[in-house]
Amino acid sequence: MEEKKTLPVFSLSIASRLMAEGYVIDHTDINQNKRHLRVFYFRNTPGLVNDIQKIRKELFRCKSDVPTIAVYKLGLAQRLLIRGYYIHHLGKDRRNKGWPVYYFVNVPGLQEAIDEYFKEVDHAKW
Repeated sequence: MEEKKTLPVFSLSIASRLMAEGYVIDHTDINQNKRHLRVFYFRNTPGLVNDIQKIRKELFRCKSDVPTIAVYKLGLAQRLLIRGYYIHHLGKDRRNKGWPVYYFVNVPGLQEAIDEYFKEVDHAKW
């Protein structure tokens, strides 16, 4: 039986944790079902399946009382993902209907990374 070159991941929180672990996304696609979910296809590397199972178990045990920080800017969310922080869940902005809000798990160093981003953005304006 031929082994798949990519593995689909339907969960943004699992995909963000895999990216934090160093796995590489091969490509993304939109799942053609009622919900139109984004599907992340990861390159099938050794240990990927085990890490997906481990992350699913952690998320299943994860309670709603996990401290999170809401991020409203896509550029900031992308930078935080690149730096290894991961998304707990995705929401919608109440003020701007339909805009996504990225809720990152509040771990040590996250607030400093956010502050650093805004210092760079403010400095670039001047």
